[in-house]
Amino acid sequence: MQEQKRTFKYGDVFHVAGLDWIVLRTTPAPMPGCSDLYFCEATEDVFQAPFDENDCNDWNKASLRKRLNGEFLDNLIAECPDLKDAIVPTYRDLTADDGLRDYGNCLDKVTMLTADEYRQTRDLHPAPEHWRWLITPDGTPKSSGTSFVRFVGSDGSLIYNDAYFGYWGVRPALTLKSDILASILDAEDKKRAAEIRPADGPQPGVDETPEQAEMALYEQAVEQFGESAQILMAVEEMSELQKALLKYLRFKDHEQGDEAEILAAISEERADVEIMLNQLHVIFGDNTDMEIAKLEHLCELLGE
Repeated sequence: MQEQKRTFKYGDVFHVAGLDWIVLRTTPAPMPGCSDLYFCEATEDVFQAPFDENDCNDWNKASLRKRLNGEFLDNLIAECPDLKDAIVPTYRDLTADDGLRDYGNCLDKVTMLTADEYRQTRDLHPAPEHWRWLITPDGTPKSSGTSFVRFVGSDGSLIYNDAYFGYWGVRPALTLKSDILASILDAEDKKRAAEIRPADGPQPGVDETPEQAEMALYEQAVEQFGESAQILMAVEEMSELQKALLKYLRFKDHEQGDEAEILAAISEERADVEIMLNQLHVIFGDNTDMEIAKLEHLCELLGE
């Protein structure tokens, strides 16, 4: 398992609270003892919803803003409680696309991009599969009215439409303290490691014994190639060992062939057969009781 980075720059991606986030802006700590800040956005839409159910293009009043900073934020913190202390309110400039400043500004714990932020980070935004909202109004009551909002089209272009449309994507953005984010990622990596660890056994590659690692390979081979294929392979490898042993007998009795080559072939085929026998163990189960019975029979034959 590859651990996540702890410090980030523009365009870096990290995973927190079940979502992938991309860093769009970094702000250095204003003074010693403070934390750097990362303004980041989810890499995919998390749901679809109207900008505002009452068709208002003022982000201050939008039903989507209430949902992101209510239900969505609550679920995010439930998934990762430390986010509560990591999230810093983000200043939002609600200047309309036509330049009017009637809607002023606001602070959001969870927000979305403005049209300017989208333009400034355009290189990080491939064309989305679905249209998605921005928070920039097209105008205000002094110009184009109270309904039209900017959104990103499926080709990546900027368009506007009525705020009440409910099929546009929602891609949340937020600002995080870098030091708390680092501790969150530490916890995330430990959680992922625990999920990978088998409930009733050691974690592969960490506290696994050599014997367990070897058996895991046999199990993987049977799963990948199938029982029938591995049984046939076992038969084939035993046949190859038979041939090598017959060549050894011909050499021993009639001095036919090269001894070094014959012994090397026997060694190789023995290894192949042993590997396949272990896979038969995976397929047919433990054979210890029968091995003990056979050893006892051998002892009887030897008079012991």
